[in-house]
Amino acid sequence: MPNGNPELNKQTAAGIAVAAEPQEDFVQATITGEYSSFDSIQKRADVADGSYNVSSGFFKTTCGALVNASGEADLLALKQSRVYGSGQARIDATDRSMVVATDQAKVTASGYAAVLATGYAKVYASESSIVTAMDGSEVYASGRVKIKAFGCATVYASGDSEVEVSEPTMCNIYVYGNAKKVIIPQLP
Repeated sequence: MPNGNPELNKQTAAGIAVAAEPQEDFVQATITGEYSSFDSIQKRADVADGSYNVSSGFFKTTCGALVNASGEADLLALKQSRVYGSGQARIDATDRSMVVATDQAKVTASGYAAVLATGYAKVYASESSIVTAMDGSEVYASGRVKIKAFGCATVYASGDSEVEVSEPTMCNIYVYGNAKKVIIPQLP
């Protein structure tokens, strides 16, 4: 707040600018709903209209937060969070969260989480998760996971998982135990 002292105001503004700069070290952060709270060191996070752009560190999201995770971000998505992961991001998704994973991102999904995997992403899915696998992505599924495979995706399904694929296909589908491979006829 301006206090009538120009020099003090200038120093205050400079201090705020320095504090806003991204720091080298990262500590745990929690992102909840339309707000973000950080421990001691301020993380690199761009916040606007409930959207969060996260570049690095360990983050936990809840209450429907929307997060873009990139680089080597390590992220836990809870309670209907929506996460877009790229680079080598590592994402654990639960509680009906939605994840879009690209570029070698790794996702562990459970609790009705929905995952769209493309571009060599790896997905480890269990507990009634829903996975759409495309391009060269890999899916390892157990429990009652439902998987739709396209492109050159590779799927390893076990438990009561179900894999839907259209033939002819370039996907590699491996089913074990009670898992099922369901052929969807292609339209002429």
